Amino acid sequence: DRSLSVVREDGSFSVTGVTPAGGAAEVSTTSPVEVTFQRDVNKATVTASSFQVTAGGSPVTGALVGQGSRMSFLPTNAYPENATVAVSLTDGIKDLAGNALTPFNSSFTTLGSVAPTGLTLILNAPPALTNLASLTITGQTGANAVVTIAGGASPVTATSDGQGAFSAELALAANTLNAFTAQASLAGQSSPSVPFAVLQDALQPSVIAFALDGGDLLVDFDEGVDETTLSDATVALTVSGQPAAVNLSLELSGTRLRVTPSSPIGSNPALLSVSTGVKDLAGNALKSPFSKAFNGASTGEAFLAGDVYDDVSGLPLAGATVSLSGSAASAATGG
Repeated sequence: DRSLSVVREDGSFSVTGVTPAGGAAEVSTTSPVEVTFQRDVNKATVTASSFQVTAGGSPVTGALVGQGSRMSFLPTNAYPENATVAVSLTDGIKDLAGNALTPFNSSFTTLGSVAPTGLTLILNAPPALTNLASLTITGQTGANAVVTIAGGASPVTATSDGQGAFSAELALAANTLNAFTAQASLAGQSSPSVPFAVLQDALQPSVIAFALDGGDLLVDFDEGVDETTLSDATVALTVSGQPAAVNLSLELSGTRLRVTPSSPIGSNPALLSVSTGVKDLAGNALKSPFSKAFNGASTGEAFLAGDVYDDVSGLPLAGATVSLSGSAASAATGG
């Protein structure tokens, strides 16, 4: 026999880690900010107002990505040099049970420009976010110099060619912020250190909820998705077996898709399909296709999706029955 344990979480929760660390100096002007929480958070509550980043007192725009207990901020543009970047998280961030975060504040200082003297090192800017397990870093330094890059999954070295060009393959630690420092050396000289950071995200997004909101359809994801991957090729609605035109828009930091039919569904049978062509900001495809058949008149219909794990082995548990209690109780059987 199998038993299903449900853990109830009460009370506020806290931040357990932040990168760059509080008080860090000479941080790359393009570095993402990664925050680790004590518990998994409700992504819909992580917004520009609850996860605030400022540089020199001015708001910094960017994208919020992540799953589970980790969220990261990717700045749209580089921070100013020699600037204090402040990170402020409010109690507007909630865990999955609705408990509020204990407010958190941290700050770091960005790297300033250094006048070129002696050996120099210039990196071609790497992506701030990727789903790749490794990436190639290229740049320019002195001819036949040794370039050492520390950080990520393991340090690497490369030797520049006769024109000073070099290339190095970096292994990335999975699903976390990888902080690197690069430095060139030649004939007893060393270049100034060059910091940079890359967020590796290989976690595929999933649909976690569906609901009808008046005449609109709401699809919730467990992380923000890329708006450019939403189209009539990836999100389709049929009404009474016929394709229906819709308008697609994202809400709640990209975690909610609102599907607005051009014509009312009425009481007709309808089918909404979301394909794996929908991707997150790192380029990860939807974990599995999603489809939902419903009657347009059933405005109160909704569902919840999730995973059941064995509380001893931690492995996925197939065939478990999950019971939901409330004013409209129902039961669902996992596959």
